[in-house]
Amino acid sequence: MDGDAASMFEAQATAFGPSPIATAVLDTELKLRVWNPAIVELTGVPAPRALGHRPIEVLPRPVAERLEAIALRPIHDGRDDAREAFAWDDGPQGRRWLDMRRGVLRDAAGRHVGVLLHLTDATTERVLGQHVDALREALESAGLLVLRYDREGRVLDANATAQTALGSPRAELIGGSIFDIDVDSPRAAFSTTWSRLVETHGHYYQTRLRRRDGSLLPVEVFCAFSALGGEPTVFALARDRSAELEQQQALLHSFAETRAIVESAPLGIVFFKDMQPVRISQHMSTLLGYDQGELRLIDWTRLVESEAEVRSLAATAIGALDAGRAFTLEARLRRKDGQPLLCRVYGAPIGNTHWRSAGAVVCLQDITEQRAIEKALRNALRELSLVFDSAVLGLVHVANGRVVRANPHFERLFMQGAGAMQGAEVEALFDDAAEFARLRERFSREEGRRGPYQFDCRLRRADGSPFWAVVHGSWLDTGRDDGCATIAAIVDVTRERESELALRASEERFRLFAENIGSVFYIADAATGELLYVNERQYADIFGGTIDELRRMPFSAGGPVHHDDVARVRAHVSAADEIDGEGGIDFRILHPRKGERMGQLRLSRRQLADGRRMDFAIVDDVTEQRQTEAARMRALEEQRDLLVREVHHRIKNNLQGVAGLLQQTARSRPQIADVLTEVVGQIQAISQVHGLQMRAREALPLLAMAKAVINNVGSLYDMRLAVTESGSGLDEIVLPEQEAVPLALVLNELGTNAVKHRRPLAAVAASFEADGEQVVVTLRNEGRLPEGFDLARIGRATSGLGLLKSLLPRRGSQLQLIQDGEVVVTRLALSPPAIARRTGG
Repeated sequence: MDGDAASMFEAQATAFGPSPIATAVLDTELKLRVWNPAIVELTGVPAPRALGHRPIEVLPRPVAERLEAIALRPIHDGRDDAREAFAWDDGPQGRRWLDMRRGVLRDAAGRHVGVLLHLTDATTERVLGQHVDALREALESAGLLVLRYDREGRVLDANATAQTALGSPRAELIGGSIFDIDVDSPRAAFSTTWSRLVETHGHYYQTRLRRRDGSLLPVEVFCAFSALGGEPTVFALARDRSAELEQQQALLHSFAETRAIVESAPLGIVFFKDMQPVRISQHMSTLLGYDQGELRLIDWTRLVESEAEVRSLAATAIGALDAGRAFTLEARLRRKDGQPLLCRVYGAPIGNTHWRSAGAVVCLQDITEQRAIEKALRNALRELSLVFDSAVLGLVHVANGRVVRANPHFERLFMQGAGAMQGAEVEALFDDAAEFARLRERFSREEGRRGPYQFDCRLRRADGSPFWAVVHGSWLDTGRDDGCATIAAIVDVTRERESELALRASEERFRLFAENIGSVFYIADAATGELLYVNERQYADIFGGTIDELRRMPFSAGGPVHHDDVARVRAHVSAADEIDGEGGIDFRILHPRKGERMGQLRLSRRQLADGRRMDFAIVDDVTEQRQTEAARMRALEEQRDLLVREVHHRIKNNLQGVAGLLQQTARSRPQIADVLTEVVGQIQAISQVHGLQMRAREALPLLAMAKAVINNVGSLYDMRLAVTESGSGLDEIVLPEQEAVPLALVLNELGTNAVKHRRPLAAVAASFEADGEQVVVTLRNEGRLPEGFDLARIGRATSGLGLLKSLLPRRGSQLQLIQDGEVVVTRLALSPPAIARRTGG
């Protein structure tokens, strides 16, 4: 080594002696020329031992070989500077990671004179990196979204979980704005948030992140401030809260449902904690008759009827709760109003800890009514058993193909003693095994076990003799899929079966009879209208129909019955249950050859033994009979009309004779002339009615009667009343016979009052106005009504007006007396049913 190299090494030793960086210098012979205190501390090799020696002589072989190899590389690769990291497993401080920088030393002539080595302990950074990698893996496995962004909000990094959750690849996220992702964190507040992060190094909040598809992801975020690497950044660790929020929503919904169930359940519910009630349902308050405040304060043992029952209930309940078990018991309680209450009590501890601290829930169910119902059911069961045993039908309870119970009549049917049928196989009761197999197949299907059933079969008694029976039954719900139970009633119909032959013979005789009568006879199903039988020859004669028409009812639309009579005849058929064969109904038949004929239907509806209802009907052609009856009725009506007119004529003459006598009396006795004149007017009004009825062949015309009465009033008082008519159809308005005389008297009284109470020599005007179905009769006369006059206050039959009010029809009439200036207006409005419009031509 020359002097220049020695000077250079001495300068290097002086320069790096106080340096905290471990420094060594090797000459071209790989001998150590500089070994500063920092490398002494790192390697544990003192400087005197190291200087002048090769690394292989003073250091462990692995690290020494590594140092010498690095020192030789400038000769081989020609580079002056290089950097390399390696592990030192057997150093004085255990396994360390070393970061070594190499520099080539050259003299003034540029010749290689040595190698400068700087060794840095990178163990901390390496471990930190491993921790970071482990943390990154942990965050990925934990499903946390990690976003790193700078103080401008630019995204610098995003882990795989964030990329998946946001639906964007890393390339799209990097460089984007955090404010485009975090929708609930405004840009304006970011500076404040950044300052808080710098001060506290952490910030927690909840927000929503916008996915690539625009949907929002609810998350909770923890932000951590980091200044590693020089440039301050923020690590945002976000946890997806979607499932949590859904779970919270489900819990809230479940809580609401539970609360609704608790509040609406027909149970009184109370939660006890530390032996005190802390929560009481409304139904509990209703059940016991106390409000919830009272129930929190009262001694609950007061609700139990006796001290002995209190001790028994407490021992059972507390014993079960102390053992961590639920309990069920019954208790006789007493409501606040003193009414007894029988309850079923359910209780259970809450949680796994002791119930006295964790609490218990107790439910009360009112079973007072249930016990009463059970008692009633037991009584009903006893009654049903009595009915079952005393019934005159054979009754049997069958389950799974065996007799469970049979009543005495059933046992007698099979010639068995009391109790001998119990457990017997049903199959053994049938005379024909094939018939039993068919029934078993029918009832093995589920649809075959719905509702009641009925069938005929041949059974066999204990002595082997067969008999025919009708079985009526209904299925019982056993609550099991494999269960099959029924209650059946057995009726011995052997005699009925023997009667069938006689019935067939009877049917043949009936057919012979039906085919030889002159009427149409038919039988139809009342429910469907299907014709089951009709004597065809008579049908063709009376209805003129063909055999094809017999497939439908003869009263259908478009059939031989006149279309105006179809609905009426069908209504008569539909009402057959009410008429029950009484009377008949006439209708017109459109016979294709005989023209329009008159038919009569007589119908009777009967229910057969199998429950079906049948219509039995006879139709006769009564055309000639009705024509004869009509001619006789016309003759009778003409005779009646003649007699009635004669009666009216004689009544009119007699009334006029009476009126004439009264008028003579009035002239001879002036002191009672006014009274007699009014009476004469009333008699003549009645006479006018009879005179009009004598001439009329129909109902009495209102206008003719009213004008006759008004004109008669004028004649009695030697004056002429002005009469006017308005409106259309006045001539068509007629009076019912029972209203003719009362209304004539009313009009006479109104006209007489108008004449008598007018001003002297003043005129009286009468008008008749038709307005739709209403007719208004109006009288006007100059005069004044008494002060305070009110027609409504005048009682019936207490005066002339009172008598008039009693004569008015109770329906369809309205009378008014009105003062119109100096004129008194009398208005009588008549409408149906007091009047009617003439019908017919």
